[in-house]
Amino acid sequence: MKRTNLLLAATLAGNVALGFALWHGAAGSDTEVTGLRTAGATTSEIGARRTPSAAAAQTSTSAPLLWTQIESEDLDTLVARLRAAGFPAREVQEIARTVLMTRRQQRLKSVLSPAKDPPYWRSLAFGPQDREAEEKANAASREFAPLWRKLERLVRVPLAEDADAADRARERYGNLPLEKLQRAEDIEAAFEDRVLALSAEGQANTQVMVAQGQAYAQIKAEQDAALRAALSPEEYREYALRSSPTAVALRTRLALFQPTEAEYQALFDLYEPIERQLSAGGMAPWLARRAAETQLTSQVEAALGSERYADYVQAQQSAGDKLSRLMGRLELPLSTIGHINSIRDDITQRAQSIRANPQLTASERAQQLSGLAKEAATRLGAKLGDRGLSAYRDLKGDWLLDLEKR
Repeated sequence: MKRTNLLLAATLAGNVALGFALWHGAAGSDTEVTGLRTAGATTSEIGARRTPSAAAAQTSTSAPLLWTQIESEDLDTLVARLRAAGFPAREVQEIARTVLMTRRQQRLKSVLSPAKDPPYWRSLAFGPQDREAEEKANAASREFAPLWRKLERLVRVPLAEDADAADRARERYGNLPLEKLQRAEDIEAAFEDRVLALSAEGQANTQVMVAQGQAYAQIKAEQDAALRAALSPEEYREYALRSSPTAVALRTRLALFQPTEAEYQALFDLYEPIERQLSAGGMAPWLARRAAETQLTSQVEAALGSERYADYVQAQQSAGDKLSRLMGRLELPLSTIGHINSIRDDITQRAQSIRANPQLTASERAQQLSGLAKEAATRLGAKLGDRGLSAYRDLKGDWLLDLEKR
């Protein structure tokens, strides 16, 4: 086993034991966990607690709580014992996570072929000759993925005890009171468990996949109804604008368009009914979605205005195009792409005419093409600036190079 894996495994194991000992030592000043003298102690025994006075009176007879009395190969049992021993949710989560990390390292050690540590001047990383070992290590790591997800479901730290998590919840649901944030989190967590259980059933054939799609749609509809019941109409709208399926899809779709908040909300109100209607049947038909969105064309233009609508159309047509991303970096309107393409088409058409003119000498042809190249650079620079023109040459400047080659 390579020395880094051994060192990490030892460190993680030490952290578990040390953290457990430190927490239990601190907790002992207020209350003592007693009655645990064997590694086979039950959860109820681990949960037995004494008051400070009782613990002080029986110091000579009560044994300290040992890690061997808490540890379990089963994640559910480990979490239950930590809870019964009085650990707060955050500590339960951290200890269990560290245990899983330690076990993962031990699993890696068991699947990797024993090898001597490389000399100090060579890398510890996998080399080409270690491809099989690397694949085994990756497979071993994947074995633990379900356990990480399970731990997230088993141990949920209340938002009142986790300021960072509370901030993330506000980003997802809006600036709601803490108790409503917690309620919304609990609702989504409960329905997420159902979605994960559905995914675990597998996808044997198309019929099963369709049935799963319909079941998923039903779960999401019930989740939506539960959130509507828990939140006021105004609060639910804040959630929908941030985290509903329509919001997630719309933000991705509008990434190049870069809408203002007012534009985003206007488009959300137009597209949300379509998403709701099509998702009600499970797998939304692509053609039905396309037809429904086509009918919104005039409403989208009215909501955005003619100039911004032109940018919107350009963004939809240029999705994935590097030139659109360049406009974003240069903070230029997407309509600039249309102007650039017009310049390109005009210059290349005139260049073709020059090259096809048999009455021109080679010198005259070269001179006219050189003039076109300078004109193109001037016109493009006026739209893009010097920095933008340089970037455009790298991305889409093949036609400029053709002019310069004459």
